[in-house]
Amino acid sequence: MDIHLKEDIKPLSLFRTDPASILRQVHENQRPVVITERGKPSAVLVDVEEYERQKEKMDLMEAILEGEKDFREGEIKSLDTLFRETRQWLSKK
Repeated sequence: MDIHLKEDIKPLSLFRTDPASILRQVHENQRPVVITERGKPSAVLVDVEEYERQKEKMDLMEAILEGEKDFREGEIKSLDTLFRETRQWLSKK
């Protein structure tokens, strides 16, 4: 997810007057656009597909971190126990 500084940073005033052109840019080049307010970054506009990809990555990272925490705290199960509990859970579905 690269940002081209000359192309992908837009002032809020342009977003107010011509939001369609900024949306078109986001969709066409698949890069985020940084919206500035008073010269400072204020928001990032991304394509929905890119947002969903990033969300999936964050969810996976959170699950990995949670698993590492459980491991450090000794909250682990044997593989046999995991398989048995999973089969039981699936049989209830």
